[in-house]
This record gives sequence, C-alpha cells and structure tokens, in this order.
Amino acid sequence: MLDIQALYLGLKFTSQFGFNCYLDNFEIRELRCNPPDNIEVFNIASNTAEISWNEAIPDAGLGYHYEIRSSGHPLSGNSGLIDTDTITDGSDTAYISDLTANTVYYAYVRSVCGTDNNSVWAGPVEFRTCSPAMLPLAQNFSVAGDLFLPECWTQQYAVGNSNLSFVELGSNPTVDQDYDATGRMVFWNSAQIANGNKTRIISTPLSVTDFPAGDIEVNFKWFHSSLGGSQDYQSEGVQIQYSFNLIDWQNVGDFVKRYDINPGWDKKTIYLPNSIRDEDVVY
Repeated sequence: MLDIQALYLGLKFTSQFGFNCYLDNFEIRELRCNPPDNIEVFNIASNTAEISWNEAIPDAGLGYHYEIRSSGHPLSGNSGLIDTDTITDGSDTAYISDLTANTVYYAYVRSVCGTDNNSVWAGPVEFRTCSPAMLPLAQNFSVAGDLFLPECWTQQYAVGNSNLSFVELGSNPTVDQDYDATGRMVFWNSAQIANGNKTRIISTPLSVTDFPAGDIEVNFKWFHSSLGGSQDYQSEGVQIQYSFNLIDWQNVGDFVKRYDINPGWDKKTIYLPNSIRDEDVVY
C-alpha cells in the first residue's frame, strides 16, 4: 500500500451555554495568487511620483491593486489614503498625482487574481516628495550610475519612450570626460534613438515666491560636434522649457543644435521671463 500522508481540517465548536451557532457552504480551494515584487518609486517630484513593480509569477489574472498612503495599513479606511486604483491594462506602472511637497508616503501593491482572490500586499515602500528649491540651484549630474537621476530631478517622455542616461565619457562624437571632470554628464543617445523621439530631463521644482527681484539666468554647458555637416541632423539638440504643472511646457530661448563648426564644450545662457513670478512653483 502507498504511504499517503493525509491532512484533515477540523472546525471545533465551543459552547458557553448561550445561543446556537450555524455554519454552511464549507470549501477548500487553492488560491495561487502570488504578490508582485520589487516595488519601486521613481520620478518623484513635489506633487507627483510613479510606482512600478515586477509582475507576479504566475501573472495576476485581473491586474494589480495599489494604495498610496500617508498613514495606516492597506484597506484600513480613508484616513491616510491618498490614492488607490486597480491597473487592468497589463501595465506594471502607475502615475500618482495630487501629492503634497516634502511629505512621506508609503506604496503598497497586490495581485488581483479573481473575485475575492487577492494576494497579500507587497510593501510598504517609503518615499518622500520633494520640497521646492530656492536659488541658486546647481547640478553637475555626477550620480551613482548610468540610470540614476539626481535627487528630485525627473524624466518625462514627450515623444516615444527613450531614456536619458549619465555617462563618464562618450562616442559618436568622442567626449573624453564631462565638462568639469567630476564624474558624469547627461547622455542622449540620438545616434541610436529613432528619429523624432523626445525626452525631457526636469529640474528640482523651484519656489517662484522665493525668486529674487532681478533677472533669472539659466546656464549650462553643451558639447557641440561637427559630425554630419551643417545641412543634416539640424533637429538634434536641446530646447530649454519651463512648466508650472509638468503638463504644459513653454519654450524659452533658441533651440540649441548638436552641430557646430567648432566642436567642444560651450556655455549657453538663457533668461526666464518675469511672468513666471505669477505662479508658485516652476520646473
């Protein structure tokens, strides 16, 4: 005979000589609803952030449910609940808005595998939104790795989904080091990225109410290359823009082309319009 180990489940009733108890519709089933993992919070600004996660294995059948909280545990009620939704379109990211600057939040995500069949919650992952900065603001982009954005700086896709990165040296054209030899510089791989793709790198939010009375000057160093000649690749370059809401963007200054007959690093300067003082925060 096979030596089979059996499992028995018992429901032990207890009496206190008071009132009757009833039970019905007993069922045992295998849930197999595993939670997602590797929750990350990125593109953190003063009022927005994005969260991502690795899909569960096996994949959740009906999507993923997240909660963003300032306090309390998941499903503990509206107190401390900032945002919640179920992502059902196959995506593994969520965009969170209406956050408060300089505030700690906690992100939770769980798998939704079926009706009344959810995984345990993954998380919490703690993050803090950024405080609007005062002038002067300086950034040399000497971050910890290729894809590490500076603290409170963000990336935003305008056309396509190509990423900026941060490198120590470059090719096509050759760039032996960043401008001040401190480690890294912003890299837009336009030699490999599809024509017309556009991505923004966005500064720490700036507190406009703390701006001084004079002109607001923006300086940056730009590496020009003579590769390709003066007639081709005229749309390769960068356009300085500003925004008050990360949605509507205004150009300021001229488009800075990658091409120039004189290759090498060059200082660029633009001035922000005085009209920005009518708002509270600018990016």
